Amino acid sequence: MRQIQIMKRVRIELGEIAEYKNLVLAFYRAAKRKHNRACVQAFLRNFSKRLSRLGQSIREQQLPFGLYHSFIIRDPKKRVIHAACFEDRIFHHALINSAGPVLEKAMVAST
Repeated sequence: MRQIQIMKRVRIELGEIAEYKNLVLAFYRAAKRKHNRACVQAFLRNFSKRLSRLGQSIREQQLPFGLYHSFIIRDPKKRVIHAACFEDRIFHHALINSAGPVLEKAMVAST
């Protein structure tokens, strides 16, 4: 007989996602191997202020910013890619920092 597990709901607060420490970790993950890019350098110029403003935007539910960069790749066929702006990528990493452990618990090992 197959056993079915029911996942309990877990609440992740916006304040937890917007914590400064979580945003710093998210920044480093978003900037990994991209430190020479202009968007990362611009963010670093006012790092503390920008990170605090991003945290405030999260708490006020003012995300995503939605500024996407579009480009075309051919791998092996032509596709249009819409890449999120750097601040959005930081938010994505901050969200996964909080939700990732919950989601990993829910994963079922394949047999």
